[in-house]
Amino acid sequence: MGSKHDTIQPHRRTLVLGVTGAGKSHHVRSIVSRVAQSGGSVLVVDPKGEYSDLSPCSPLDLVPRLLAGDDLRLRTSPQWQSLDSLAEDVSLVLDSLRWRPPAARPMLVVVEECGLLRGPARSSLEVLATVGRSYGVELVCVAQRASQIPATVRAQASRIVAFRQTLPADLEALSEVMGPSALDLRTLARYEFRAWSEGDAWSA
Repeated sequence: MGSKHDTIQPHRRTLVLGVTGAGKSHHVRSIVSRVAQSGGSVLVVDPKGEYSDLSPCSPLDLVPRLLAGDDLRLRTSPQWQSLDSLAEDVSLVLDSLRWRPPAARPMLVVVEECGLLRGPARSSLEVLATVGRSYGVELVCVAQRASQIPATVRAQASRIVAFRQTLPADLEALSEVMGPSALDLRTLARYEFRAWSEGDAWSA
């Protein structure tokens, strides 16, 4: 996911993992910036409002634009009053992506705080990870811990960028995708990460 990540590839499914302060959000923002600057269409599901450089759009206002196939460079901030309201808003947005017109441009979709998604939002994320390429969607899922991401989404990953992970449940979840090399993540320093692509070894 290095400097070449400036074009949208709908077949690509990326996980970015790391605890708060590890550097994962900065890493993802650099990808979003490069894709947007190259003219790509970008949507960030941004519950905590971290992507202030992108224009905001509420979930309800966003859906008609998705259905119309508009070229977007936006962030949408779901309701944060409760996990239930968060789930309803995120599910609405992710489901709408599957109804974009066939002629719509490919879109980079970043879903922050994947580990907090429950119920309908979690189900919508699993569907989008599985069939999103058919709708021209490249998906980037961001979470603090690997085990927080649904197993279906992890299994679809073609690219993983992992900052330090130390808990056994997280290392086990990553080992299912990448094998024993996931154990190397225990020794990473702050801001250090490892990248893995399907069929490749870890790289710094």
